[in-house]
Amino acid sequence: MTTIDMQSPATQRLIQEVFESMPGGADGFLKSFGYLQFAEEILKRFSPAPQDVIDAKRYRAVRNCVPSVSLGWPLDGTVFGMVFRHAPGAIPYQVAAHGAELDLAVDAALLRGEQQ
Repeated sequence: MTTIDMQSPATQRLIQEVFESMPGGADGFLKSFGYLQFAEEILKRFSPAPQDVIDAKRYRAVRNCVPSVSLGWPLDGTVFGMVFRHAPGAIPYQVAAHGAELDLAVDAALLRGEQQ
């Protein structure tokens, strides 16, 4: 679950926005389980989308796989990350990537995508 900084202005604005959106507004808030509705709405806004959770699990599985010939990997069906490398004047090649190296490669690709 996401850590929430309750003192941040953004969080305070969100809380106020959710509070004002409750049925009946401030006058009707405490009627008919208002606190439960409020808590549920806050949790919905701070909870990751279901697909984000699935994607995160998939990424961790790829990130944490360490292909190693000495351990007999990759076995049929093993999934791991690859990084394409092509220095000017050299033959392009791919290398298996995992852990921090894969994180850096993915972050760089995401950054390139944001800049296009």
